[in-house]
This record gives sequence, structure tokens and C-alpha cells, in this order.
Amino acid sequence: MAIALFSGVSYAASVMTTAGPVQGKILSENAETVTVAAETGSTQVIKRLDILIIYDDAGHVLWQNPDIVSSDTTPETRPAAAELPLSREFSAELRGGMGVSSPSSIFSSFYASSGPDYHYEIVGEAAGLWHFTKSDALVLGIGFAQRNFTAAGINLNGQRGSATWAMQFVDTRIGYRLQGNLGFAELGLLYAMPLGTVAVQHQSGTGTAMVTAPQIAQQSYAAVYLAAGIQWILTDRIALLTFARMDQGIGAAVRGEVATQVDFAGKAESTATLALVPWSLGLYFGINYHL
Repeated sequence: MAIALFSGVSYAASVMTTAGPVQGKILSENAETVTVAAETGSTQVIKRLDILIIYDDAGHVLWQNPDIVSSDTTPETRPAAAELPLSREFSAELRGGMGVSSPSSIFSSFYASSGPDYHYEIVGEAAGLWHFTKSDALVLGIGFAQRNFTAAGINLNGQRGSATWAMQFVDTRIGYRLQGNLGFAELGLLYAMPLGTVAVQHQSGTGTAMVTAPQIAQQSYAAVYLAAGIQWILTDRIALLTFARMDQGIGAAVRGEVATQVDFAGKAESTATLALVPWSLGLYFGINYHL
């Protein structure tokens, strides 16, 4: 690289040589030498092989010996860690199954003469999965469920007997799934909303009757669920699955005041709170389609 000089123009410069610096003006230059009018009054012809670097009067580098390797002591900046983008893979599932359901004997509120009873549960649902990686996913589901809740020793219409609420629900679920090569596990939350109010089936010594019990509310409830199962991959997009799932309610689906003692006319003399918190365990089958 040569210094570009216009004809008849000289440049103030500092020439750093192997023998020391030379301050002055560059008069001329070629590929072999640089002629400098030094501030001491002498004119020096310096070989390029002896020049390390030439600066102009503003301190900018005009020329640098190509054999000199710049020794930058600035530490190398470590490249930022690459961010792993979230996967944009999705799949859809259809599944259904049945099991047993009952008011939880641990979390429900019964008075002394009542207790839980077990009935069947039927569930059908659809779900969408957002796969973060091949081993985990966010699961969003919606479905329909038939659940019967029974409590024994309930006084209704002046008769003591077993009361059953045969309720239908819209289930919404959100969960997190861990997926292995064959098995999977899922933990999440359920929010179940009843489809209307049903009559209570009350079975007593006088027979079975459908009665209304406005003092006992039928309501939405939340639950925690845990599922574990096996998935069989048929193609790149289709897999079959079977799993067991347990729902444990954290709120009551049926709540109200019931008579603990009645007079001869059937009027309640004392009451207690009844709160039926659902519990269920079922076996399900389904199909997964990778979108």
C-alpha cells in the first residue's frame, strides 16, 4: 500500500521507524522509499523496510508495514448463546373412556350418617398439543363428561335415603405432558362446568323418587389431574394411545344444607353442610394426529 499524494502537495506526518520517530512533512514517496523534510531541518530518505507505521498530523494511519501484526489486547467478546426457538409443531387428539367417580371421602363434607358411593363416569374429549420439543408439550383440551355423585343417609322430603346427582359437564383442561419413546405422563388442571341443573334421584325405604332440592347447589368445580400412558406410533403423523387418568377435585360440585333431623311432619329440625368434591379414575383410548 502506498500513500496517495497529489502533485506539489506535502503532508505533515509522523514516521515511526526502527531507529525511532521522525517528525516532519512527507515530500515524496515510492514503493521503496519515503522522503521526509524533518522538523530538525534535514531531509531524510527512509527505506520502507525500516518504516513501521506512518501517521498524519491528525493521528490517522496512512501506511503500515504489512509485516507488522497488530497486537490488540482487547479480550475477544464471547458470542451470545444461541437462543433455542420454541418449536412450532402441533398435534391433535381425540380420546374417550370410562371409569369410576365418587365424592372424595377425604375432601368432601359429610355429616355422621352419610358417606360416598361409587358410580361410573363416561368422558369424550378433544385436545390440541403444542410441542415445545420432542419430549414435552402443552396440552389444551375440551370435552363432555357424565358423572354421578351419590351420598348416603340424606334426608329429602322427610325421608332418609341415598341421593344421586347424575350431572353432565363440559370439561376444559390445561396440562403439561412429558413424552418418552413409548410412555408419557401428564399433569394439569381441570375446570368442569355443569350443563344445567338436574333433579335428584332419592332412594329411600318408600322407593325411588326424583325430587328437587333447591337448597343444594350444583356448580362448577376445579380439579387437579394426573395421567400416565403408552403411545404406539403407526406413521410419522398418526399414533394410538391408551392411558389412565385420575381427577381430584379441589372444589365441590354439589354443596348445600341438608336435614340431619326432621320432625313428624318432615320439617328439618337441624341441618348440616353437604359438600361433594369429585374424585374419579378412568381408562382412556385415543388417537393423535401430528399436524
